[in-house]
Order: sequence, then C-alpha cells, then structure tokens
Amino acid sequence: MYAVIVLVVVGSTIWMGFDAYHAGRSWGSVIGWVVGALLVWIVAFPWYLVDRKRFAKAVDKGWE
Repeated sequence: MYAVIVLVVVGSTIWMGFDAYHAGRSWGSVIGWVVGALLVWIVAFPWYLVDRKRFAKAVDKGWE
C-alpha cells in the first residue's frame, strides 16, 4: 500500500512539472511547484490544479 501512495505522489508530481513547463511557466515556478509537491503534496497538488485553471485563463486573456 505504501508503494502505491509513493507512486501516486511521485507520478503526479512529475506530471505537474511537465504540465507547468508546457503551460509556459518560468523555470523557477516549475521548480517551486515540484519541490512544494514533494514536500507537502496534499496541499500543493490541489493548489496547483486550481492555479492551473487561473493561469490558463490569464494566458488566454493576454495577462501573462
């Protein structure tokens, strides 16, 4: 069971890093999200998902 939890955390963190990079975020932001997810995944991952939608809307409107 422990291995499944570790796999979910590491896998979603890797996805988050690639997603943030391909969304056009700076390297500092990408590294911050990945480190944050590795340290406090239960907070950082849901926060990223909410922020991801906000960032996409800002890019669509030309704010970023």
